[in-house]
Amino acid sequence: MVNSGKPMMTLEQLQEIGKSYDLIVTQMDDEELVRIGMDRDYFVNSSQISGDHVWVGFFEDPEKMLASFFHEIGHRVSKEYLHGSDFDVKDHDLKQARETMAWFLGLREAALRSIYFSDTALAWAVGRVMTYKDYE
Repeated sequence: MVNSGKPMMTLEQLQEIGKSYDLIVTQMDDEELVRIGMDRDYFVNSSQISGDHVWVGFFEDPEKMLASFFHEIGHRVSKEYLHGSDFDVKDHDLKQARETMAWFLGLREAALRSIYFSDTALAWAVGRVMTYKDYE
């Protein structure tokens, strides 16, 4: 899939994919931020999963949004979630391994749906994984 500058999938399409993993998918907006009590910065170029819910963050690049969504699907498939208490663990390698696994499995799930990403989006994904390398 090549980024055409237009949304690659609608929210409704993401929600249909989410249903196949027993997930609720919500597009983050200011009202939802207030409802869940989170800061907007947490969702810039980032989606999040918690339990059976995926929040799709704020993205300028629709391809990165889609890759991020499938990364969260990867967390669901691996059953490895990075909840708040996990961030207290000082095992950086474990965090990076979980994130790497989620990216791998998420991209595999996308490929099973014939969704492929550009080299630029894949490089961005690798960069996201590396943010966990030195997490303090």
